[in-house]
Amino acid sequence: MLFLLTMHLDENEKECITQIYYDYRTLMMAIATKYVRDTHKAEDIVQESFFKIRKNLSKITSLSCNKKRTYIVYIVKSVSIDYLRKMSKRSNDCSLDESIEIESKTPTPDSELFLKEIRLNISRIISELDERDSKALIGKYYYGYSTKELCDILQIDSQNTMLSIVYRARKKFIRLLNESEDTDE
Repeated sequence: MLFLLTMHLDENEKECITQIYYDYRTLMMAIATKYVRDTHKAEDIVQESFFKIRKNLSKITSLSCNKKRTYIVYIVKSVSIDYLRKMSKRSNDCSLDESIEIESKTPTPDSELFLKEIRLNISRIISELDERDSKALIGKYYYGYSTKELCDILQIDSQNTMLSIVYRARKKFIRLLNESEDTDE
């Protein structure tokens, strides 16, 4: 797939799309699998998403890391929802909500295995962080606590300090995730 993405691109563009591929492919697969519950369909969605990314490559490369990630997540969600809409149009007897409900009730063994692998990898990486960082990330992203609530839980006086802790913990997490992906290849 990477070969198709880089066809007819100059060297700089090839390098950018390759870097995006290695940095975000796992995240994109997780998001697509969350929507369609089938790894083969999710791979198609990720591939289509990469072609949309390629069309907007100059815009994406100019974004900061967090904005780039948000933009890529948005593309994958949009492509996933478009796919589900197409599927619901094919089967006129059910709406989009019913289609999502039906697909989410019947996960394939591949998608279950993929999601279990992702969860285990995330758990392992979280356990490698120090206690404060892991509590901050779990509180923020799993439980959805506000910065003020996290300050109370972790007994931090300043919300700015809490924001810095979450930011640094997230950077450590991403670094460890990238390192684990490098060793898996």
